[in-house]
Amino acid sequence: SLTVQRYLTNRWRVRHSLGGGEAEHRARTLYLGGVAGDQVTRTQYDSNDRFANVTGTLDVIGEVYTGGIRHQLMVGADWSGTRARNGGFQMRSLTNRISLGAPVYGHADVTPASDEWSPFATDTRRLGVNVQDQVTLLDGALHLLAGVRYNSYVADKHWYDTSARPESELSVEERAFSPRFGLVYQPAEWLSTYASYAESYLVNGFDWLEPTKTVPATTGTQYEVGTKANLLGGRLGLTVAAYQLTK
Repeated sequence: SLTVQRYLTNRWRVRHSLGGGEAEHRARTLYLGGVAGDQVTRTQYDSNDRFANVTGTLDVIGEVYTGGIRHQLMVGADWSGTRARNGGFQMRSLTNRISLGAPVYGHADVTPASDEWSPFATDTRRLGVNVQDQVTLLDGALHLLAGVRYNSYVADKHWYDTSARPESELSVEERAFSPRFGLVYQPAEWLSTYASYAESYLVNGFDWLEPTKTVPATTGTQYEVGTKANLLGGRLGLTVAAYQLTK
């Protein structure tokens, strides 16, 4: 990955990052199936997974003053694209068991792993846009924050074997806005109180157990209030908080 930051002025800067990677994972695993007396049954599980992804971010950060009020502004975007392909899936119960008391290793009737891959890969594209403003009031004792995030998610299939492509196929498209608000009041250097509200949004995409179906997105709402204190010259920190998280 690569991150570049450039100062446009003493109050404004631009930050950009770009990354990517590829990975291939082949799982060959034996799992405990069950126990009958001192005999253990086992299950063979095989799978192949191949991933490639690219990610990027772009943030513009700065500050402006309106009528003596300081605004710390941030406008940013992040995006990612992923292609995932799997295959060679196999799950079967082994016919021979192994003894707990006198195990003999190396005789499991494991079948050869498959090098087959699925005729398609799943492509996902994510885009997020953030806008945030933090206002400072009362000579720095009060900070107010307001922001909103736009989320876009698209998932579909890339077919390597077009002859296997069905006449109609499932795709996922999700878009949503997630706001957040917060305030911090610091009546003294050693004491501060805060409150915040935020909404979250997480796309789940396709159902791995039933690929013809999609899993609804997970949404959440969080409220939090609290107080923080630094005592004994900063040697003791105390925090009291209450929150409610709903998903």
